[in-house]
Amino acid sequence: MTRRLASLLRMLLLPIPLTLLFACGGGSGLTGPVPAKATKLRYENPTPTPGHFQLVVEAATNDTGHLLLDLMGPTGTVTQGVAFFVTTGKGATWGNPGGSDPHAKAGAELILGSPALFKSKVSAGDLQVGLFQTGAPPATLGATPILTLALDLGTSVNQGSVGLAVTAGKSSVYLDRANTKQSLILDLGTLTAQ
Repeated sequence: MTRRLASLLRMLLLPIPLTLLFACGGGSGLTGPVPAKATKLRYENPTPTPGHFQLVVEAATNDTGHLLLDLMGPTGTVTQGVAFFVTTGKGATWGNPGGSDPHAKAGAELILGSPALFKSKVSAGDLQVGLFQTGAPPATLGATPILTLALDLGTSVNQGSVGLAVTAGKSSVYLDRANTKQSLILDLGTLTAQ
């Protein structure tokens, strides 16, 4: 009777370690695919919408680790300045576009007087920018950038979509010819890490 019991126990217990070994992936040597790391950022410009401002990529910087994005206004809009808020996801960080301000570079559309009313600030992926001209007549927007921003590829970023959005809960504005605040509608393109 003891032999039969021992034989029965071996038959019942032997499959348990084998089942655990294969259930845990042991013995197979196979692992899931390793996500590919990104080496560059790609930005697809938004479709132009009449009356909207937009961020447009400088073509020479697309498909690099350091994108330059120009703020373009609606052609013919008369303004004294702009203030806006943009948020990026974890795959990118706000970089330096090469101006005197750390996160924004003034374009030629607005004249910075003295004192210059131009400032940018980053907090937890949220970028705030204000640029207002002083001592000059209102500017009529054309084909020249109002200002330039930079996005840098983050470290150890997997390929895929990177969030880029107008910051929730913040109101972007521009000042019209009478220095009255008007709503600034900012169109953004699609940002991916590749």
